[in-house]
Amino acid sequence: MRGLRRLILSWNHITGINDNAFVGLDSLEDLHLDHNYLTRVPSIALQSLKRLRLIALGGNSFSVISTGDFVHSSVQEVYLDHCPLLVLVERGSFWDLPGLRDVHIHSNPRLEFVDPQAFVGVPSLSGIFMQNNSLLTLPEDFLETILQSSNSLSLSSTNYHANSNGLRSSASSFPVPSMHHHQQQSLHSHSHSHLSPSAAASLTPPKASSSKSLLPSNVASASSVSHHHHLSLLSSPQILVVAVIVLTMLTTTRVC
Repeated sequence: MRGLRRLILSWNHITGINDNAFVGLDSLEDLHLDHNYLTRVPSIALQSLKRLRLIALGGNSFSVISTGDFVHSSVQEVYLDHCPLLVLVERGSFWDLPGLRDVHIHSNPRLEFVDPQAFVGVPSLSGIFMQNNSLLTLPEDFLETILQSSNSLSLSSTNYHANSNGLRSSASSFPVPSMHHHQQQSLHSHSHSHLSPSAAASLTPPKASSSKSLLPSNVASASSVSHHHHLSLLSSPQILVVAVIVLTMLTTTRVC
């Protein structure tokens, strides 16, 4: 068993892990304990796994991820997704994890709060995925703290606005940091690069000095209407000839 590198215990009815359960598994890199009935992270047992790279704990019955649950671990990727009872991730839950790169805490229907100091001592952290939770409020310093450690933060399917109490959910989009003018132009060009020229042009804000361009395509300006009517009128000699013909027809009709 010392050469075992992957252990999959998913979809069982495990309710607890003995502190010495993994002693001797010196080569274990991937541990799958997802979709069981664990109510707490087996933190002491995990400390025996010196080469652990991935741990999958999704679909368990955790209500809280507590301070120090993953302390002193060599883990690089943690999955805590689809936990139906999870409501809180405490300060220091991911503490002193120099190799941690990705944390997946998504699709937890009751998760309402993640402490901004949950990730401490994680210099290699590159991604935090928290989409599809029920986060109601993020503290003011959440983004500053998290983005100091992580290069990627996913909060899709949840929108927030900032106020004195932090970031609260709303219908508005997530606030975007201010950009310099040249950065805005670059972003605008990049976001339209996949569109056809006509479609991209329709998204470009009209210039204030070009009043005609503000008119709908099916409404012409007064000058253009006048011009088209002028082209449709008959010339003066043609009008005279038509008048003579009409008078002649009327006279013939009366005589008859």
